[in-house]
Amino acid sequence: MVEYLTNELNRRLDIEDMKEVNWEKTRELQAQPKFVEFHKWLKSHGVKYDSIEYPVCFGKNGDLVGIAARRPIGPEEAYLFVPNTIIINDEKIMASEIAFIINRHKDVFDEHADAEYLRLMFFITYELTKEEKSMWYPYF
Repeated sequence: MVEYLTNELNRRLDIEDMKEVNWEKTRELQAQPKFVEFHKWLKSHGVKYDSIEYPVCFGKNGDLVGIAARRPIGPEEAYLFVPNTIIINDEKIMASEIAFIINRHKDVFDEHADAEYLRLMFFITYELTKEEKSMWYPYF
């Protein structure tokens, strides 16, 4: 199955001419304040990602934005380390200022089929309203 998916992805990228990195567009995007601040934020929180580059623009026009390896990455080799302190999870959500709302509406945030997703979206939406005051502001 993995081989099929890899082959299919490669076939589609070939058809859409998206395999090559557009370095000009990549450097323009990386110079934008949004990404400069994001990288500062990542490093200040101990994220390690020396083996990858982000953002990277792929295709003739740089229309596909993603991540690229800076070097060959082996099987089971870690290429990204994100400390638990900046991972948004249920523990952080339930320790936040909005936990009381989640607890009052168990039909939505606990019993609904999409409860986990709804808790996460509610938390992110709340954090977005805080703008620069949110710890995760550069991430959003």
